[in-house]
Amino acid sequence: MEPIRQSLARSSILSDVRRATSVAHAALDQALALSTESITFARYEAFLLGTERIVRRVEPLVATVGARVRDTDRVGPLRSACIERDLARMGRVPPSCRAELPPAPLPAPEAWGIAYVLEGSALGGLVLAARVERALGLDMGDGTSFLRLRGKETGAYWSAFLAAFEAFGEAALPAEHARTCAAAEQLFRDYAESFRHSGAIS
Repeated sequence: MEPIRQSLARSSILSDVRRATSVAHAALDQALALSTESITFARYEAFLLGTERIVRRVEPLVATVGARVRDTDRVGPLRSACIERDLARMGRVPPSCRAELPPAPLPAPEAWGIAYVLEGSALGGLVLAARVERALGLDMGDGTSFLRLRGKETGAYWSAFLAAFEAFGEAALPAEHARTCAAAEQLFRDYAESFRHSGAIS
């Protein structure tokens, strides 16, 4: 019976979503190509504007996911508020004070897929923050509060998020795995479109 049991075992939701998003993720990283040498105030501003356009839309949709993650005191400030502060530091008024209806809550599979992309980007944000500060001559955290969202707590929160993500995946149906993967992949594509719109990528 053991071989049969093993043959019926399915892959984890983390491996599923990584596989599903690998092409879109790599394409976005390559298109942005934000090295220390290529970062200017104009490029960084375009990056923040492109990010703000996505974050303002999706951040409220995944609020319920945060409640499922251990040590939620590590969640940190709102991403949208940090981006507004960083854009103000760049001398740009973000398109923020829009009157919008509260978003309808997303089903769990889609919310987890979107949250995976958002939370994963926080890891790369710390690396990018150092590059931006070096390239633009900024002090640590000066204009990079979004990229340094949780600071030294980033790794611990990511580990807690992954544990909760895998717990969701273990209880989810295969069709829900597919919906989670589709939502994550689409968000990478949405980011690419938003960065083209802002001029961060051509």
